[in-house]
Amino acid sequence: MALPFRPHAGGDLVIPGGRVPESDEVLLAEVAGADPAPAASVQAGKDAFTSPGSQNRTSGAELIAAERRRQVEQEGYTATQDAGLSDGSLANAAACYAIPPGERLIAFGRAPVGWPWSTDFWKPTPLDRVRELVKAGALIAAEIDRLLVAEQPEDRDV
Repeated sequence: MALPFRPHAGGDLVIPGGRVPESDEVLLAEVAGADPAPAASVQAGKDAFTSPGSQNRTSGAELIAAERRRQVEQEGYTATQDAGLSDGSLANAAACYAIPPGERLIAFGRAPVGWPWSTDFWKPTPLDRVRELVKAGALIAAEIDRLLVAEQPEDRDV
């Protein structure tokens, strides 16, 4: 099965024909230009949750689900692609976002120790802790989905 990315000898991911946004702000601007609904839903959910007197608060689980949808719909990180990541990298990436910014050990000047991919894919938002935890949750959701699919027996013709 061909994945839309592949590791090369240096360990970085190469995305054929693709590029990596330099920051969350650039990514969100690009997403907003294409279809603002998925990216805006995370901010809208946070706004609703923190608005005084809001009756329609968005839960953390809803924010995580919206982020996972954004990852699939806007960035193309599908279950098919995730199936090839049996090395624990999704969980490791989630752990890196879950560590509080002041407690991260930074390697190579950019990404924390344990970050499984190229530093180009590390997009922290240290001034928005909820956003980082939402990213961590979405990566954990992707890993759980990958494990559940891997546990299913393959259909075999007898």
